[in-house]
Amino acid sequence: MMALSFNYSFIDLAHLVEQNPLAMVLWAAFGLPFALFALSMLLTLLRKVKLRKAFKTDTLLLLISLILIIWIMGFTTQIIMLFAQVSGLRMMLIWIIMVICYFGFIIFNRKMVLKWAKTISPI
Repeated sequence: MMALSFNYSFIDLAHLVEQNPLAMVLWAAFGLPFALFALSMLLTLLRKVKLRKAFKTDTLLLLISLILIIWIMGFTTQIIMLFAQVSGLRMMLIWIIMVICYFGFIIFNRKMVLKWAKTISPI
């Protein structure tokens, strides 16, 4: 019989964030813009190649909107919490809860978000 092993990577991440809360601020500041850049390049490529019907660009617009909102609001709250000397674990948990709430907002208000994203989209 095989023994089940537990993955300790989340616990290691929690220890890293607890010891160095600046890591959470750096993730909020620089981690999400890279994802936003990659998704926007994919959207541009799909529009140039005219593969809109093969892959829904509305889904990409929703993802880009979600990442943009999380990036702006997440970085703002993380930097405020860093200066207020909130513990790193609390900062990480608050950021995760914010992501879940924003994801729910995007899902339930997708029509208005798509309307907004299409009006400001330069492509």
